[in-house]
Amino acid sequence: MAERGAILVARLRPYQRLRRRRHIGRDARAGRPGAELQRRQARAQAGRVHPGRRGRARDRRARGPAPSVRLAGQARPDGPRRRQDRTRRRLRHLQALITIVPKDAPMKTLHKLLAAAVCTAAIAAPLQAHRLWMLPSTTIVSGDDDWITFDAAASNDLFFPDHQPLRAEPAVVQPDGTPGKVEHMNIGQYRANFDLHMTQKGTYKIVIQNAGIMGSFKVNGVEQRLPRGTTADKLATAVPAGATDVKLGESISRNEVFVTSGAPTDTVLKPTGQGLELVPVTHPNDLVAGEPARFKLIADGKPAANIAVTVIPGGSRYRTSVNEIALKTDAQGQVAITWPGAGMYWMSASTTAPSTIIPNGEKRMSYTTVLEVLQP
Repeated sequence: MAERGAILVARLRPYQRLRRRRHIGRDARAGRPGAELQRRQARAQAGRVHPGRRGRARDRRARGPAPSVRLAGQARPDGPRRRQDRTRRRLRHLQALITIVPKDAPMKTLHKLLAAAVCTAAIAAPLQAHRLWMLPSTTIVSGDDDWITFDAAASNDLFFPDHQPLRAEPAVVQPDGTPGKVEHMNIGQYRANFDLHMTQKGTYKIVIQNAGIMGSFKVNGVEQRLPRGTTADKLATAVPAGATDVKLGESISRNEVFVTSGAPTDTVLKPTGQGLELVPVTHPNDLVAGEPARFKLIADGKPAANIAVTVIPGGSRYRTSVNEIALKTDAQGQVAITWPGAGMYWMSASTTAPSTIIPNGEKRMSYTTVLEVLQP
């Protein structure tokens, strides 16, 4: 026996080291629980079932609450996520095509149908993309010194600039028929914006018109295209002598918006007789939700009969469907629509006719406008 007051020094046994390490929790050298400690914990927990019939996590961290189970018939609470809508719209027809394939169809047949559907999806997407528009902050004002600001762009989703701005400066026709001008024109990365100072009472027309000749030709077997903006007076010099495989076409597009200060007037509604134009029967600044409106389309001054007209309400980015309204003009070029609700609407139409300046050529005409529909 050691004498009283002597210091006893004893070597710790291995299990005592483990007990000390268990209080520390982690091996300072390895940065994780020791292998022996892990084995002891596993043996201690073997065969035990915890409340809820779930085993404890091996790392002993608290488990989070179990995710709720959505029962059959319950709608998803948050709906589709952002940016999924566009993909779903483009591939809706692809899904419809795939679902009609019989289960026992040969693999070769399935591959052909799938390839055709993918090609169709690739073609359909650009057709719905890059719509041109000029969006006014409002279309009706009533003050004595009012301004209206505009955004102008080409985009995938209406009135949400995500592609490129419209770079051409719009022309302005004032209520008395004299030319006006836009102010503070600015061209940004995705949109252009400008202001209109309304110094007269009545209806204004803001318009961007593009007219020119497009096409291609070959020189010494090499295909070339006409420069952008080629007009009829420059055509003789644009196509060199000796060119072959000359393919030319005429194009004229009109993108316009009407805004009014005070009472609506109709001076600016008179057509020019060039290209595809809108001749309103109902004033474009007197549109009310739930009430019918009637418009007339003319091509080079003549009624544009039996042509398709597309009307789309704004905000398509925030819907699962475009909500496109498909119309067709009658024999007099007129079309009627009852507005389903208030808001901004995009309207567009196009047609073709024989060219008057290119022998055996074709003339493509298009028209676009933005209309504001108010609550009754």
